[in-house]
Amino acid sequence: MTLVLVLLTAAPQLAAPGLTPNGAPKEKADAFNEYFAQQVSQLGVRVVTGSEIAAVLGLERQKQLLGCGDEATSCVAELAGALGVTGLITGSVALIGTEWVVILRVVAADGSRVIASYTTRAGDERAVLDLLGDHAADLAGKLRPKAAGGIAGAWPFLAGGAGVLLASGAVCTVISRLAEAQLRGGEGISDFAGVQSARSRGELTQTLSLVLYGVGSAAAIAAAVLFGVSRSEVQASVAVVPGGAFGVVTWRLP
Repeated sequence: MTLVLVLLTAAPQLAAPGLTPNGAPKEKADAFNEYFAQQVSQLGVRVVTGSEIAAVLGLERQKQLLGCGDEATSCVAELAGALGVTGLITGSVALIGTEWVVILRVVAADGSRVIASYTTRAGDERAVLDLLGDHAADLAGKLRPKAAGGIAGAWPFLAGGAGVLLASGAVCTVISRLAEAQLRGGEGISDFAGVQSARSRGELTQTLSLVLYGVGSAAAIAAAVLFGVSRSEVQASVAVVPGGAFGVVTWRLP
């Protein structure tokens, strides 16, 4: 059996097919949707937008699925499944007098729950964009800990421990150098016992410094790796094909 490992960019986590205009120009609803998707993507959560969805599903099938409405669980699940995402961004844009009202709902792929919900009210478009940016940061914060949780969140402790170990190694190095200088110069040594004591002290601290440097360096490297993992998206899947298996590991840095 043959196993092939391929590194690719991460699959999208969310899909933003579009916001429904209610008394608002469609181009404005599309612009707000694209802006929100872009802001979320910049924070490390991949979002596929309407134009990309149409390219994958075809325009007619996209319209059929989107026409089901937010409450049609089967349609939400089918659209999410076709795109390989974990959730959908839906909602509406209304213009009431001079006030913009943008309602966003992030629905789980199976339609069973609402991951997040936001209502934006503002008197001008710039204020709407500012609030959408805040909502994007909140949504990314809700989703990112799943990728950064567990052992990956331990990097600050490893980094602190690495610093302590390396500093202790430096102290041991200084002590061993002082013992070596004492042996060479003979200062403070009056007999054979003094020589033995200085030599033992120097050898012990030299060995200890090497151990501390080694462990500290390993901890620093581990902290750096976990730091990178905590800020990336890692996914893995395996597909069985005739004569073997095809494995895919995806790792996307923000």
